[in-house]
This record gives sequence, structure tokens and C-alpha cells, in this order.
Amino acid sequence: MPLAGCEAYEYACKARNFIGEETYPVRFTDRRGIRLVNYDDPEATPIRIAEFAKNRGFVESLLAGWFDSSKGPIKSAILLVQCCATCNRRVVIDGVHSIVWIAVHGSGDEHLQISELAGSRWPHGMPDMSVVCSCSTMRL
Repeated sequence: MPLAGCEAYEYACKARNFIGEETYPVRFTDRRGIRLVNYDDPEATPIRIAEFAKNRGFVESLLAGWFDSSKGPIKSAILLVQCCATCNRRVVIDGVHSIVWIAVHGSGDEHLQISELAGSRWPHGMPDMSVVCSCSTMRL
């Protein structure tokens, strides 16, 4: 829960618009961006969903056994997101598999329904936001 400026939003958008912004999965890389690490690794570095989707190894490790392609393409997804209202970076807390699949295999026209919790100041110990947020409010 944010320490300040807490707001909750629900909105819909096209996948291409969401993926094109400063959006991040709850997956992190080392500083060189070549291997996945936990959020509490000293080298944990955020990777945008658009960049994550370009790395075949990252995608395969996330999606292996997750989606049955015989069901057809994913045309929509519901995402739960946290957003720092100060630096405008978002981290997808729930729906990561869907949004990564869409980023890799989709057209960009997929419909996203987003529930977002935004705040202008997040607790320093907030695992995912402490890696994704780029502003000084995380260090307070």
C-alpha cells in the first residue's frame, strides 16, 4: 500500500499502448540484463515488458507449460498493476503471463482491463516497487 497519494483506478486500453509505456513484469535481470534474478538480489534491475518479450530465454522460462495454444490466441487480459505516480512506472503484479504472451505473439490490438493502485510514495521495503521505481520517493 502506498504511503502517500493512494489512488485506485480501473481502465481499459489496447495492449500496444500499455506495453509501450514504462511497464515492467515482476521479473528482474542482473545489471547486464543477461540472466533473471530475484527482486532481493543486489543486482536486481527492472526490465520493461517490451524488452523482456524480445529475450527468447526469458519468455520460455516464464511461459513454459502455461498456455495451451490449441485454445487460440489471447484476445484480452485482466491485469493488476501498481504504479508510482511520481515516476509513472508500472509493475504488473497479476497477469504477467498474459501480458508477456500478448507482447510476444499478439497484434497489439488486444483489450486490457487494468486495475491499478497508484501512489506518490511507496514503502522502501515494497519488493517489486523498490526495484522498478526510479524516483527518490522510494528512498524516503
